[in-house]
Amino acid sequence: IKAEISTFSAHPLQKFNAEFNAVVKSIRIADKAMGEIETNIEQMESEVEMFIKQYPPFPPGSEDRIKYLSRFAMLRKQIDQLTFPPDAGAQTIMGQSSQGHPNAWEIKIGGMKSGQLIRTHSLHAGQGGLGIPEITPQANDGQVHEFKKSLDAARQTVVKSRAELAEDAFRMIRSAE
Repeated sequence: IKAEISTFSAHPLQKFNAEFNAVVKSIRIADKAMGEIETNIEQMESEVEMFIKQYPPFPPGSEDRIKYLSRFAMLRKQIDQLTFPPDAGAQTIMGQSSQGHPNAWEIKIGGMKSGQLIRTHSLHAGQGGLGIPEITPQANDGQVHEFKKSLDAARQTVVKSRAELAEDAFRMIRSAE
């Protein structure tokens, strides 16, 4: 007895698996980027705290003050760069593009809507995102204190976004089972 299995019979299942795995990969990449953003914010919080507690304070224009303020600006710029991961799905999750839903990515597998949505999260550093103000080497102490206040709120936003992404991923995986 000879049994032949057509390559086309398994094709829809293989295509589903490949597309589903691509979505999971995008979620993983977005989560990793969010984790790196959270790490950058924590690093900024630590460095801002050291800057503020410095006694006597760094005088305006001093080399050490400029070094710290430049470091804050560099970390803020890295956050913006992390919101553009090298994966189109991850970029959608990070709020860089929307496909029909302004606050969610509608999952399509096999060209058909799966009925599942992954919430998008605008995590760029500026307004409408994390709200971390730009800081320049000429920033005064008041601006540094405002910068410090914004970091706590930004970190909380990232933690909340990661938790929502995990919920969405779990829900999507459960529905595929």
